[in-house]
Amino acid sequence: MLRELIKRSAVTLPFVFAVAKWAEIIGQRFLGQPHESDYEFIAKHAPECGLFLDIGANTGQSALSLSSVRPRWSIFSIEANPACWPYLRLTQRLLGKKHRTLLAAASQAPGTLRRHVSRSGRFFYMQEATTLRETLEEDAARNRINRAFEIETFEVQSVPVDELDLQPDIIKIDVQGAELHVLRGLARTIERAHPVLMIENGPVIAAVEEYLAPFGYSRRGFDGKALSVTARDTLNVFFVPAAGPAKAWCEGGDHGK
Repeated sequence: MLRELIKRSAVTLPFVFAVAKWAEIIGQRFLGQPHESDYEFIAKHAPECGLFLDIGANTGQSALSLSSVRPRWSIFSIEANPACWPYLRLTQRLLGKKHRTLLAAASQAPGTLRRHVSRSGRFFYMQEATTLRETLEEDAARNRINRAFEIETFEVQSVPVDELDLQPDIIKIDVQGAELHVLRGLARTIERAHPVLMIENGPVIAAVEEYLAPFGYSRRGFDGKALSVTARDTLNVFFVPAAGPAKAWCEGGDHGK
């Protein structure tokens, strides 16, 4: 009820949302609790050190969650929505030198992209941002927001992640339907590093599974203990490589804290 009251106030008084969001970020950092239960898989099985690539970082909640379960990991966050950038910078300050950010859109080709964000008055729904305008015009988006909104469009730099020459151990992707565009710009990184992929479950997940199959990836879900082929209706879908060091700890190796 308090969250809904803040949201309603923020539509006409954006500073209310700003204050609440800053408090939420600081609170998550110092309470040290993941915002999603799937990060418990990383807590149970991932090694002590690694690189977490956070594509679609939003305000940094995934970076904060990762840091809470694996404080020695490095984090590289990529976010295309300008409305998120002030909050993501706060997250970066809280996490320190281990956290790097790129304010751009991960995609399959360099250049510029149009980024579409839902807006009511002066309030931006930061989690409803995408390069695919049609996804914001669907009933599902309107049902999630549950109020009238307009669509604001920004132009942002686009970067194929392959050009960053990273060696990630886990890649999280949450880009509101543009996952295949991101993955096509990640092909060389996937082939070289064999990372675990953690992708938000949604309408394009079947196409993602088909795209990743030639790379030797299999679909899993976290069942609270391990990654299981039978866990299907999960918030995030994990894709596990058939080769590389990540395969061992995905198959049940327990590195613990």
